[in-house]
Amino acid sequence: MADEPLVKGQCPVKSCLFTTDMSLLQDSDVIVLHFDTLEDYPVNRQPHQRFVFYHFESPDNTASNLMNDPYFRYNYFNWTMTYRRDSDVFLRDYYGSLIAKNSLKNNTRQARYNYRNVTNSLTTTTGHVDVSENIPGSELVKSQSDLAALIRGKNKMVTWFVGHCTTPIRREEYVRQLSQHVAVDIFGNCTKECPYPCDDMLRAEYKFYLAFENSWCPDYVTEKFIRPFVYDAVPIFLGGADYSHFAPPHSYINARDFESPKALADYLMLLDKSDSLYAKYFDWKKDYYVSVPDFYGWCELCRMAHDSTLPRKVYHDIKRPTNISDMVAEMPSVYDDAKDGGALTSLNTNILSTNILTIESRPQINSGMIEHSRQHLKSLLLAVILDDQGKYFKATHLLLHNR
Repeated sequence: MADEPLVKGQCPVKSCLFTTDMSLLQDSDVIVLHFDTLEDYPVNRQPHQRFVFYHFESPDNTASNLMNDPYFRYNYFNWTMTYRRDSDVFLRDYYGSLIAKNSLKNNTRQARYNYRNVTNSLTTTTGHVDVSENIPGSELVKSQSDLAALIRGKNKMVTWFVGHCTTPIRREEYVRQLSQHVAVDIFGNCTKECPYPCDDMLRAEYKFYLAFENSWCPDYVTEKFIRPFVYDAVPIFLGGADYSHFAPPHSYINARDFESPKALADYLMLLDKSDSLYAKYFDWKKDYYVSVPDFYGWCELCRMAHDSTLPRKVYHDIKRPTNISDMVAEMPSVYDDAKDGGALTSLNTNILSTNILTIESRPQINSGMIEHSRQHLKSLLLAVILDDQGKYFKATHLLLHNR
């Protein structure tokens, strides 16, 4: 995949290379360990390397004895890369995002995910900007030439596509109570299949979509969140996140803002009676576009790999990664100190980068490698070292750092 995720993500820094070539393990600057499918892990970290904890599931959905392995749990990881906004690298990936259109001129995290006081300087006299031709990840978004006609064609109220019938959040009980006051059509493993492609049905027939998470976890906002934005329905959220950090005001309905399922149902019926009130929930389209996937987290990882000013750190306990007191000092950066015998510092390199790649499949692994079992995610993301001209070279000497 080389630098494909960085190009697709329009990353400011693209001089990183993604690879799964395990022979380059020791030469890599950053090794990303996908905890969701992890069965084994590298034992030694080179002095110049960062190990990244990459996790995309909530704690409620995490069942792994590996987390309790002292070697893996304590003083092993340098960075975190998860769905949480307080991670070292905040990653949305295939969960998708709403992106401010004015970030096209300033592609920073703050500009992309700004959901307050946004003025879109790119808006045309028609009120909308079609970004689908030049924005990666926006291929699923249809042109909204006649939003009014789309709204008039919707003749059903609420739908929910669900695969897990019982959850810790007990969302199924909320839906049961909601359905006593407003029509809710449920499709999936727990009931029946959609009569035709579910997403097409959502766009054509339904006004509201239940984007209910399965866990009460901070920032846990999954692909359920983005589906109604892509397929032109108003999302109704239920979860542990502060959704104002993920979407602009009046683009969604938060079930927790209502005192009961009946109160929510009453509000939905109010919107159903007024096309103008309902249509206001699509005003976000003037200032934002949908990106599925959202690669910007990989941009951040590449930028950090180039930043020799970042302080070296290691997480004392990966089960408590956000506790500042758990950060302990680590070895000096190889960027600044060549005394450990690393030939890297003998080169004039302000940029030593790792590059990361998506793995679709790979042969049976050996000890120290990581199994990949999820088609659209990475198990292990490695990078070869580049010099400041972007040419490959092999480090002539790297010491093992035995913890």
